[in-house]
Amino acid sequence: LDADGYVKLHRTMGTGVASMSGFSLTTPGLGLYASAFIEDYAVIQRSVISQLVGGPEQGSDKEIASRADTPRLLVVHILRLLDRQSLLRLSSSSGPTTRYYNVSPKLRRLIR
Repeated sequence: LDADGYVKLHRTMGTGVASMSGFSLTTPGLGLYASAFIEDYAVIQRSVISQLVGGPEQGSDKEIASRADTPRLLVVHILRLLDRQSLLRLSSSSGPTTRYYNVSPKLRRLIR
């Protein structure tokens, strides 16, 4: 999973499994999990995108999660995917809230 970019291993001194102190799930890893195990993941994606298209040009993951009635973890994941596609921008704050801005009009095409 690490070699394919789905998780990021946190390593310590040593070899083998003993050298792994933990791991982080990456954006592609969460996407793979969500598409395989979260029922209606595509519907959730469209709902989040609809909230972005129909809402203000900037806001937070909390606001989108509330309006779309979707867990924040999935909202942040979808925002990161859209940021990677340059369909919006995310602020680089160090706090627990993810803020978005500069929503592209191209997002409308994704909800059709």
